[in-house]
Amino acid sequence: MQQIIAGFQVDLLRKKIKGLHLYVCAPDGHIRVSAPLRMSVKDIESFIVSRADWIRAQQVKYAGAPMTAAALEDGDTILLWGRPCVLTIREAKVRSSVRLEGDRLILSVPKDAALPQKEAVLNAFYRRQLTDAIARLMPQWERTTGLKCSAWQIRAMTSRWGSCRPDTRKITLNLHLAKHPPECLSYVILHELMHIRIPNHGAEFKAMMTRFMPQWPQIKALLNGKVPQD
Repeated sequence: MQQIIAGFQVDLLRKKIKGLHLYVCAPDGHIRVSAPLRMSVKDIESFIVSRADWIRAQQVKYAGAPMTAAALEDGDTILLWGRPCVLTIREAKVRSSVRLEGDRLILSVPKDAALPQKEAVLNAFYRRQLTDAIARLMPQWERTTGLKCSAWQIRAMTSRWGSCRPDTRKITLNLHLAKHPPECLSYVILHELMHIRIPNHGAEFKAMMTRFMPQWPQIKALLNGKVPQD
């Protein structure tokens, strides 16, 4: 039975088992929970809340995987700032667009639109979201650190979340950061600003990161989809 528990859409199965089992499943990161027949919903909810960060990390990992030909279909799970949204496909009356309605992302495209066309419209939406967030956060972190980039740009990258050229102080940020929790964007912005002063990832770099963002190792782990340690 599918239901909303602790803010997540969960496939809940009742079984003759003693313990509770939680799975974040490929390829779309949907959640499945197997629970004992008599376990209360409150206890199930408490368990899900305790693993919420891990759940989001796994969903982010699946969202960052290369899209297949079957991706971006009506009912798929799409992430926006780490929040799972249900993709709703509608036929565009005038022009293609994306808008957020509650927990749904409404993707309006021409009838029978192919995957590349859907991706292009969705990526344009992500770019607008990310542009607004960077424009707000970059000046804040520049004031905090005393470091200032000369310019920044957004690119869809496959091997890194960001980059900085210390000689030009130009920063590039990954388009797919718009799929991740907002604190991940702040972490990457700070990381790249630090490279204006420190070109490596040595002890001085880590000390400066800790000075401005003590929780940066946990955010890095979340961004890279690692299971948090209890």
